[in-house]
Amino acid sequence: TRNDLLQVQVRLSDARQKLISLESMKAVRAANLNYLLLRPLKDDVRAIEDEGKGAALPGPDLEKAWETAVEQRPEIRIVDATLKAVDLERSSQKADFLPKFFVRGSRDYMENSYQLHESNWSLIVGMDISLFEGGRTAAELQKNRSRKQQFLEQRAKLVDEIRLEVQRHMLDRQNAQARILANMDAVDQAQENLRINKRRYEEGEGTATDVLDAVTLLTVAETNHIRSQYDYRKADAAVHYAIGADLLEVYGR
Repeated sequence: TRNDLLQVQVRLSDARQKLISLESMKAVRAANLNYLLLRPLKDDVRAIEDEGKGAALPGPDLEKAWETAVEQRPEIRIVDATLKAVDLERSSQKADFLPKFFVRGSRDYMENSYQLHESNWSLIVGMDISLFEGGRTAAELQKNRSRKQQFLEQRAKLVDEIRLEVQRHMLDRQNAQARILANMDAVDQAQENLRINKRRYEEGEGTATDVLDAVTLLTVAETNHIRSQYDYRKADAAVHYAIGADLLEVYGR
């Protein structure tokens, strides 16, 4: 009937407008991805399902994930290397305050026929110690201790931030996985509901509104399913990145 046809035409026009906007958004995001990958901006970008290849998922043990992140994250490695350098600098400063022993030898030769010994040897053994330096060494050591304390506080704060990041992404992945399980049968149920409403409409027992509502319900179910799959893959990659894993090694080139 005419009224049903008008409703369909309005919804079709709205869907076409959304499609135009989504195509424009897709082109912009593809250009951004090509820019990040150092590719020509107009190159085609296609999404391919990886089917779980190479994605060795970290277990649900949060403590183990935290330990892995502390060992592998480059930020913590940089701070640890700086702390080692500070310790070596402190050892060097302490060595300057300790006594220094030295041995020095020399040989002088003078050709002279009237001289009994033309070669003269000398050997000097001594010790050098700084009795008073105005507190310079103590001040340097105190400065070194202060720097080390700052780096230790920075490392502790960084570890807390990384742990929070790992926990957040693991919770996001668990949430997405639960949504996948919850929506597992929703698409099939929505398709069956659409089939039934189409048959009822063909037999004259249903209305076009019922069919449109079934189509909308199927769209919502499919959208939720795809979005949960996307959120899971995104959260999974975020977990690997948060624990310091190389994404190229995890997912392959």
